[in-house]
Parts: sequence; C-alpha cells; structure tokens
Amino acid sequence: MVIRQCQNLVTQLFSKKGMEQGVAATLAIWLAKKCPAAGVTLAALGEISQLVAMLDSSPIYCSHSALLTLLSLANGNDLNKAAIVDAGSVPRLVSPKSQTINPGSRRRSLSQMSALERNKPFDGISGAIPLLAHIHFFSKMVGVPFGCNSTMEIAGIMETLIEILRWGAHSKCQEGAAYVLMEAAYHNYAHRQAMARNQAVPAFPEVSLLGNELAQKRAIRILKCLREDRAQRRSVSGPMGLLQDSSKFHQRYSILIDS
Repeated sequence: MVIRQCQNLVTQLFSKKGMEQGVAATLAIWLAKKCPAAGVTLAALGEISQLVAMLDSSPIYCSHSALLTLLSLANGNDLNKAAIVDAGSVPRLVSPKSQTINPGSRRRSLSQMSALERNKPFDGISGAIPLLAHIHFFSKMVGVPFGCNSTMEIAGIMETLIEILRWGAHSKCQEGAAYVLMEAAYHNYAHRQAMARNQAVPAFPEVSLLGNELAQKRAIRILKCLREDRAQRRSVSGPMGLLQDSSKFHQRYSILIDS
C-alpha cells in the first residue's frame, strides 16, 4: 500500500506542473511523517532529484514545498542527506533564484546537510556566505581539520568573518564568527597567517575588551595561538591600524601576546 502511494506521488511530481506539483510535494511530507519507511522508498524511486529541480520553480509555493519535503526526507536519514547534496541542492539554495524561498528554511536545509561529514566539502561553496551569515552553519564544519580547511578556502570567508566579528550589536553572530576563527587559528598556522594578511589581528584584542563574555574568551584563545607563534619566532605580524588610536588596545594586546 505504501509503495503504491509512493509510486503515485513520484509520478505526479514528474508529470504535474506548477501548483499541482507543489501539492504532490506536500503530500510526500505527510506520507513520510505517517510512515518513516516511505522516505526511503520515495528516495529510491527518484523523488529527490525532482524535488531539487523544483527549487528553481515558480510559483513560490512549489519551490517552498519542495524544500520542506527535502527537509523531511533528510531528517534522520544520512543516505537521503547525501543524495540531496549529490543532486545539486546546495548551488540552487544559494543562487539568486532561490531568494524568494524563506531564508530560514534555506539555512535550516544547508545546516542539516552539513551535519553529515561527507557533505561538508560540497557545502563549502562561494556565494553561500551572504545566506549563511548565521554562523552556526560553519560552526558545524570547522570542528574537524578537513571541514575547517574546506571552510577557510571559501572565497571571501575570512573578510566576512572579520566583518561579522565586529558586529557588537549582534552577539550571537559575533560569537559564531569568533568560534569559526578560533577553530581555524587552532588547526592551521596558514589560517593564522591569513588572518594577519586580512587585518584580523587588531580585531581580536578589540573583541576581547568589548565583546560579550563568550566572544571575549574565544578572541583570547586566538591571541594565545598567535602568542605561541611569536614565542616560536613565527611571524604573526599584520596591519595594526585599528589599534593605533587606543592605548588600552595596545596594553591588552601586549599582555595577551607577549606575556
């Protein structure tokens, strides 16, 4: 019975257009919730590739229904998460065409895909940065060296993280940026050098003074990594212009780096 229902839904997804296609996607969500095995069956019948193609669809209801269905199929199923990424979902979710889809749903989908280790390299795509300013997405990736390196290779990521690090009025974003930079500094000397080249070094004592408690702790840990480089006579020099106007920053920086 369930198999027949799945077959009918997949047939509708491939044969219908517009609103009718969106309704078929919504019915797939209902069926997957009613019977968990249906999620596996729908994927096996090729529904995922069609749902991913629908992300570019108009009307909005159709593309949004497709995204919600993908989220439902990915929930608790690593095989489906892998299949969704392999079908090309990430480029579609970060493309200008997808901007009409609810941003929260798009971020939730990307975050859910990144929870699977083998998907992390696929998620590291330039162009995703504006959408993923909520840094919890990258926080899941940088906990292991491979994911960290993939993240830091994204074009423009360093500049974006440094900018977000200074968002004092948005503490969660600041904390997230500090965490990603902290993991990058811990994992790789090359990342620390990149921070220096991109004028990140002056931002850390600034955050250690003016950030919230968690961001301060993370900034201090980054500074300790830089201090260890200096102790080993490894260059960590970087533009220090942001510190020149504040003796407090000079003092704090000296304490954290040289002591």
